[in-house]
Amino acid sequence: MNLGGGGKSSTGSSPAFGTGTNPAVSYTIASTGDDLLFCLFYVPVNIIITKAWGFSSSNGTVTGDNHVFHLMKYDFDFTNGNATSGDLTNGKVIADHTATIADATNAAIDSLALTVDTKSQLVTAGQVVMGMTNDSGSGNNANTRLEFVYYYE
Repeated sequence: MNLGGGGKSSTGSSPAFGTGTNPAVSYTIASTGDDLLFCLFYVPVNIIITKAWGFSSSNGTVTGDNHVFHLMKYDFDFTNGNATSGDLTNGKVIADHTATIADATNAAIDSLALTVDTKSQLVTAGQVVMGMTNDSGSGNNANTRLEFVYYYE
């Protein structure tokens, strides 16, 4: 499964999930539903995620962009028509890595394997999966994607 290419609204915004080592464990939409919609992979049946990879490049030639990847799972609020519709809670890291893709430029596509947490690899029916990239550095626009392998439980 590929997670990439989306993640931005018509205004070009990406949702922000904090500044910590790991992404935030909850997210309140408020007025950012259009920013979040294309970032979600809905899981209708239980799955087990077994492998994940991050791919990285950028739109510039300036070095200094550093990319860190996380694959997360969240409970999704299905209460349609409610102020909390689509809010995310109970987030857990499914996969991440200790290494960083450093100096991402448009001269290459770098990749790395993420480490899957065997305690969090089960994603239950009704949850959503999100691939996240923390881009710190020179200001080039990040171009990233995550891919993962899963099977039905």
